[in-house]
Amino acid sequence: MQVLRKICTDYIHITEWGTYITTPEISLDEAKVTARLQVINHHAHARRRSIVTIQRWIVIVPLLA
Repeated sequence: MQVLRKICTDYIHITEWGTYITTPEISLDEAKVTARLQVINHHAHARRRSIVTIQRWIVIVPLLA
């Protein structure tokens, strides 16, 4: 069993219990993974971010203008 850990380093972060991951299709060669995230923004104004997955990590990074 793998454990998903989250690290909050900004006012924008994934909420507690805000991660929902399923594997709707699995075969011997590959698997389809679906991830749904609930992200919260504690800034006074809207911020642009993109969500990037890196193997087992989910990272929220600022979008470059």
